Parts: sequence; C-alpha cells; structure tokens
Amino acid sequence: ASPYEPLVLTKLVKNFRSHADLLRVPNALFYDGELECCADEHLRNFCRGPDFEEEPLATRGLPLVFHGVVGKDSREGDS
Repeated sequence: ASPYEPLVLTKLVKNFRSHADLLRVPNALFYDGELECCADEHLRNFCRGPDFEEEPLATRGLPLVFHGVVGKDSREGDS
C-alpha cells in the first residue's frame, strides 16, 4: 500500500468511462482495490452484440479495440 496523504493528493476512485474488466489491472496495481466502475451499463457494453453471439469485436466479451494509426512525425526546425 502506498502512503496516501489526502491534504496533498486527491485520489479519484470513481471511473465513469471504462468497463470493470479494463479497470482490474490499474485497480490492483495503483488503487489498492478502491477503484469503482461507475460507467453507465449501456455505454460500457455498447460494442457488445445482443447476447454476445453477434459480437463485432475480436476480443469477445471485452469492449477493447486496438486501432492502428498511420501517420508521420514532424516538427519545426526550431522546436
């Protein structure tokens, strides 16, 4: 357990964006089990098909998408 000083640090423990399965690792590693999944059930399961039979994701049962991006790194000469 890490030292937590509430006068110095605000610990945000309610997560309103992610599925509970995606929060397991950070909850165990960084939150000592205090992280709560508060995301709306419809939104966190949005990518899942009805009854999980027609699920559009390759990660069946888990709303996780890996999306590749092709781009070019650039910067100005004086930056």
